[in-house]
Amino acid sequence: MKPPATVGEALLQAAERWGSRPAHHVRAGERWQPISWAEYGRDVRRAARAFLAAGLKKDEGVVIRGANRPEWYVAALGAALAGARPAGIYATSTREQTRYVAGHCDARVAVLISARDLDAVAPGPDLPRLGCRVLLDGAADGAMSWAAFLDSGDAVPEAALEARLAEQREDDVAALIYTSGTTGQPKAVMITHANALWVGREVARHARLGPDDRLLSYLPLSHIAEQANSLYAPLTSGAQVHFVEAMEALPEALRQVRPTMFLGVPRVYEKMQAAMQAAGATAPALRRRLAAWARSVGAAHGPAIACGAPAPFVYRLADRLVFSRVRERLGFDQVKLMAVSAAPMPKETLEYFMSLGVLISEIYGASEVSGPATVSMPPNYRLGTVGLPIAGTEVKLADDGEILVRGPNVFRGYLKDEAATREVLDAEGWYHTGDVGTLDADGYLSVTDRKKELLITSGGKNVAPAPIEARLKQIPGVGQAVAIGDRRPYLAALLALDPQRLPSALQAAGCPGLDAAAAAASPQFRAFVERHVEKLNGELARFESVRRFALLPAEFTVEGGELTPTLKLRRKPIAEKYAAEIEGLYT
Repeated sequence: MKPPATVGEALLQAAERWGSRPAHHVRAGERWQPISWAEYGRDVRRAARAFLAAGLKKDEGVVIRGANRPEWYVAALGAALAGARPAGIYATSTREQTRYVAGHCDARVAVLISARDLDAVAPGPDLPRLGCRVLLDGAADGAMSWAAFLDSGDAVPEAALEARLAEQREDDVAALIYTSGTTGQPKAVMITHANALWVGREVARHARLGPDDRLLSYLPLSHIAEQANSLYAPLTSGAQVHFVEAMEALPEALRQVRPTMFLGVPRVYEKMQAAMQAAGATAPALRRRLAAWARSVGAAHGPAIACGAPAPFVYRLADRLVFSRVRERLGFDQVKLMAVSAAPMPKETLEYFMSLGVLISEIYGASEVSGPATVSMPPNYRLGTVGLPIAGTEVKLADDGEILVRGPNVFRGYLKDEAATREVLDAEGWYHTGDVGTLDADGYLSVTDRKKELLITSGGKNVAPAPIEARLKQIPGVGQAVAIGDRRPYLAALLALDPQRLPSALQAAGCPGLDAAAAAASPQFRAFVERHVEKLNGELARFESVRRFALLPAEFTVEGGELTPTLKLRRKPIAEKYAAEIEGLYT
């Protein structure tokens, strides 16, 4: 069997190779219901023919908005099989964001969660090609149910699908990943079939995946990290995917499934850490002393063991008494690889888990490199770095310290944006990440800063601060705004009051006559601003919403160090100067 050139070929080969073995598992009451590779392949072929029946042409778009479930995978691979470009949309995206993606990718078909989503893709001049809307749950006028959609493809001959498949090449676009930019609109990262198959093979190789391995799909499927982990890696390994549709169900799913590989974003691990620390605080005194002893042993010997050193007797004893029980309680007792990606992981959290005998491998990458570029994992593990380049990729630093990546993982470019593509892809094939880092003598990469101003929350969501700040500055009385949220669980903001705009705002708030300092401290004026922030949040996706804010009585100035000579925000000095206020927003 020749190696597949496209993800469609990979799926069909996997269905033939693993046949009756489980590919997917869905929760059915107290049981996990398996779906075989043969059934998976059959459904993808039916979906591909249904897309053809809907008039889908090569290189047109298919937008998919839904939670983690088999139908998302079937829709994405069915679209790819039909020569289209599937684009995921976050379930929390606003109507405006959903329409932008659907129009930008020339969507012919929209696969939606339920009738509640229909308004977001209602017919209009901005969606000239969209002719078919499909609901995963239920039915409604103007839309097809998922079952009816699959049935519609039965009239399309298999020969038509085979002909479409034969047209595809490995450098065709297999998926679009919409990622936030520093402007208001997201850019569409074009992931080729070669990119997708490469990342699938590399994830499977690093995690040593096979058909008996178990994965959880719970992170947003619009993100490249989840697609690399649970969509593409199983195509080359036969690994089984268990679907978790809600984050609240993750702890129970971990204990039931006992995954052999687990990928998380920092926020997931931070929540686990908080839960364990809370439980430990209420444990009996003897158990607390035993845990403290074990953690000291783990902290002392963990780094060396992660690099291949043999575990001393005291570590093996701590593992038997404490570490093994922690892993079992969390559901990680059978895991071969635990990884964190999508956002920088606080070193303190890595050290906390290592002190409990749980090693978390850091992966550095981006949508533009199909997910991973470097990985820090045994035996090449080095705490505080994001590891070494993945085999086949190259990493170097530009003169200003910017991290550059080249290899089979580098994307084809941004859809309909040649200028933006030229900004990040040079003539020699290097992708300019916008991140700044260092390389040590052994080639281990550390990320130290970010040239681009994107905020990446601890949940792995990319947020462009400028559009949000522009809206915040429209609040009466506010002159300047800085969005905060990098490596944080949610967005917050610093709002500097404008002395010229303040009097009218105070009048509207019903507390005239206050100076800036008194206004910043006034509960009545704060409530007034809060109402405007809540209104703004209603226009944003949930992960973009501003949860808390601090009112600053003085504006940012060049003399104060907060602005450049051209009056642009200097984010790092602002974060340092107002560190106490920022910490207060997350306390």
